[in-house]
Amino acid sequence: MSKTFKTKVGEVEKGNIALIEVPFDVKEEFGKARAPVVVTLNGETTWRTTVAVYDGKSYIGARKEIREKTPGFEVGKTITVEIAFDDQPREVELPPELKKCLVGKISAAWKKLSFSHQSEWVKSINEAKKQETKDKRVNQLLAKLA
Repeated sequence: MSKTFKTKVGEVEKGNIALIEVPFDVKEEFGKARAPVVVTLNGETTWRTTVAVYDGKSYIGARKEIREKTPGFEVGKTITVEIAFDDQPREVELPPELKKCLVGKISAAWKKLSFSHQSEWVKSINEAKKQETKDKRVNQLLAKLA
């Protein structure tokens, strides 16, 4: 099940995220207010996310890398948004540096993190150019999980 709508792009909010207001009742459509969804912008850029709720309204956040990959995503322009319920398991592919460290209580703590937090940590590790930077980021994560 999916819904498609058109909306005008607003200003980028603090934290460098553009919020796209969802014009329908997400809970009624997908069974819960903070539903896991797959979003496609202008038929081009697709990603998995979770609907956010602020002051009783539902939003999808489009981060900078999403906006940059989406043709026509400019303030004041109209974009087409397709939102589909995401019923697939949310698992993050672990980099080798991290995978070997996730044992025992550390592994349990990792599994308690949300998909979004896991994704952010993995992205941070994977984007490091130097091995020492990757190792530093893995150690930072391990310290937080301990």
